[in-house]
Amino acid sequence: CIQNEQLRGVTQKRLHSVPYRWVRFPVASEDAPEQETLYLEGTTAAGQPEGHRFPTPSGKLEFWTEAMEEKFNVLGLSALPEFYSDPEQLVDMPYAELAHGDGELGVISPFHKAAPTGASPCRIVPASENGPGAAARALGFDTELITGRPPAPHFHSWTHYFWQAQEMWPDLFCQMHPERAERLGVADGARVRVETPRGSIEAVAWVSAGIRPTAVFIPIGWGEKQPYHPWRPVNFLTDKNQRDPISDQTNFKSLLCRVSKA
Repeated sequence: CIQNEQLRGVTQKRLHSVPYRWVRFPVASEDAPEQETLYLEGTTAAGQPEGHRFPTPSGKLEFWTEAMEEKFNVLGLSALPEFYSDPEQLVDMPYAELAHGDGELGVISPFHKAAPTGASPCRIVPASENGPGAAARALGFDTELITGRPPAPHFHSWTHYFWQAQEMWPDLFCQMHPERAERLGVADGARVRVETPRGSIEAVAWVSAGIRPTAVFIPIGWGEKQPYHPWRPVNFLTDKNQRDPISDQTNFKSLLCRVSKA
């Protein structure tokens, strides 16, 4: 029996009873109906006292509380939203500057008490012509680098040893807009070099209109030590010192790079 109130009804039997093989949770039992919309008026959130519509101490939507403010203050922020972006942008914007690098403990995050985690306080730096984005652009890093999961339904680093994964997408790719490909003289399937201030890698160009002309996308996975199709992964381009102060998540969505024919 699944010892989780929200997942107790997500059993193998129920999953195999529907052609699409998924169940919308929370479902408290195998026979409990799926909920199309959570937190409707007059309902009680799963695992909450009767009448608590939302899973918060008050049972209401909580946009700001003193407890939330205290947690954010530890990391130099406020529970009330204040706009900031990432350091490397094509347009100068405010960004969060961390007080500690990846190799330093910093402070214990107030957001991860179940598993104590080091975090860095930060300060929001106003947009400036002398910021890290401007410095990177001055060196020719004029393209937004986005990374994340590959479109094929697998994680390449973990399933790279299966022939099915090799057939789906054997080579590391760099998705770019046709306008950029034409400007660079790059044909679909040709090798390109992608560089950031941290390092450089090569990948196969995937020319596709499904991306902004100002950006390229390179998925996570692959690796220079993989047995069948070794490629230096996008990790050589990312910056472990650019992290979200709350989640401690590394920046994967907004880095500056330059792209050229390999």
